[in-house]
Amino acid sequence: MFNGDVFVTTDSGPMHMAFALDVPTVAMFGNRTPDLLTPRQGMEKHRILYYPTTYSDQARKPPRRGMALENLKKISVEDVLDCTIDLLK
Repeated sequence: MFNGDVFVTTDSGPMHMAFALDVPTVAMFGNRTPDLLTPRQGMEKHRILYYPTTYSDQARKPPRRGMALENLKKISVEDVLDCTIDLLK
């Protein structure tokens, strides 16, 4: 499935596959709380990018249109790069 050193993704099916296969992963989350959707163990190989907002308490509800996109826009290229470099060390 994967031949790289780090997998960069959003909260998606491939993210869950990467976690299950223990592939080092940088995962970006929108409005859904990551602790509901990430493994409880083995997180030393993974980095989670998530900025809670006023909508974060609605994590168990389906996101309103555009809400997740607004949260994802808060994650910068520098954030992703820093996490990726950290995993490559």
